[in-house]
Amino acid sequence: MITKTIAELETTSIAKENRLVQIPFSQAEKEQKQDDYLQNNIKLAAIQEEFQTIKESFKLKIKEVSEVVKKNFFDLRNGYEETNEECYLVDNQEDGTMEFYSTGSGNLVYSRPLRPDERQTNLLSISKGGKK
Repeated sequence: MITKTIAELETTSIAKENRLVQIPFSQAEKEQKQDDYLQNNIKLAAIQEEFQTIKESFKLKIKEVSEVVKKNFFDLRNGYEETNEECYLVDNQEDGTMEFYSTGSGNLVYSRPLRPDERQTNLLSISKGGKK
């Protein structure tokens, strides 16, 4: 490798230019770079693991809120909310319907036509004062 003094270079050069040059590491510098590389890999692995944990947590939050949004949209679009409630069933033989009344509020929540087996007179309806 050819080496010249800075003063010698300043007097003999015709211009200055910036460019990339390769400067080899000394053994101590190389060992330091290897140690830095290992330490940064360990940090990177820890950060990536933390990111995965946070990402899964956010995915769960997004899923929960998304399900609520879907339910709200369904309720708004249909104009009602669906809930699972215990109901009293009352057979209205005169109208030919089975009426469902909420056990909580006593409101009529649903009615349907009586099935053929429900149209028949039974002992319970006789005791209630129905057809004989």
